[in-house]
Amino acid sequence: MRAWLAAILQQDKKLRNTLFTSLIDRLNWISPEVILIVEELHQQLRDSGGIEDQALSYRRVLAACDLCYHLVRLLEIACTFDPEAILSAEPDAELLSARLAELIGWGLQNFCEQSHLNKLLSKIHQQHEQGLLRLGRDVRTTMVIEVLGPYLGILSSLEQYAARAKSGVPALHSRGKMPDESVVDGWHAFILCLKENSVSGDLIKDCLRLVETPTQSGLQTPSEADINSIHNVIKAFDCIESPEGSALGVERRTSITVPEEFLDPILNVLMKDPVILPDSKVTLDRKTIQRHLTISATDPFSRCHLSEEDLIPNQALKKKLEEWMKLHADACE
Repeated sequence: MRAWLAAILQQDKKLRNTLFTSLIDRLNWISPEVILIVEELHQQLRDSGGIEDQALSYRRVLAACDLCYHLVRLLEIACTFDPEAILSAEPDAELLSARLAELIGWGLQNFCEQSHLNKLLSKIHQQHEQGLLRLGRDVRTTMVIEVLGPYLGILSSLEQYAARAKSGVPALHSRGKMPDESVVDGWHAFILCLKENSVSGDLIKDCLRLVETPTQSGLQTPSEADINSIHNVIKAFDCIESPEGSALGVERRTSITVPEEFLDPILNVLMKDPVILPDSKVTLDRKTIQRHLTISATDPFSRCHLSEEDLIPNQALKKKLEEWMKLHADACE
């Protein structure tokens, strides 16, 4: 399976992007469903619903959890064999990087120890231990620890690849190929995207502590190399939160501060052709929304139907942007 996946990722970039996009799309679909199903089961337990209804909901929780786990695990394997798809300087990689950061941000926040989902699962687990739910596995261990592991594994794989690029060491699974220097910039941009999606070093520490804790379920704990990589990710967050790290992102590439209104809200890069999404009224760069529309015919902020013909050129902002770029032509090159 891994050899087959590696061959696909390395030989066909179009199929590679389709695979990453499909996995992220399906995780974006199943993740909210998991929470809804858990809340439904918790409500049935509070209302002392019928045992058969509770059993059905419990099995639905486990099934949704299994699907979520296998999708995240497959995404982790894909990132391990082809991290360049996320961290390279290619336009498709920028969009995948932003979408992956959003997905990981959601996952870490909803599966961490202090999350609403985790608290609901703890209450359900208490019912399970009391014998009120005589059904198979511990759902809290299954959902929280099994799913968190691959999320952290993705961060570990990308960090290790960026570290090898920075050190000039051939990447794993690349047959001696050297990572492109742009990978380091891609890694910094990815960390910034994570930060914009409410990921912090403290959040990652909390999630790592859960995954490192031995359980009776026989789940494999992270390797020492993976743990070291996760600690390096935490250090990266410490860096960007320090005064020395404030120059990352657009400011890192130029000697000036770019006004917030000129930055694409998804990729955090300088826009060239700003357009307004008619439903959410958000302004994006045309190329960004065009790439999104190849994946989903929706407004990424409101989820309403959207086509390229619906886009409204933001002429006023484009004029301001062009004037600003003329004043800072050297820095914008």
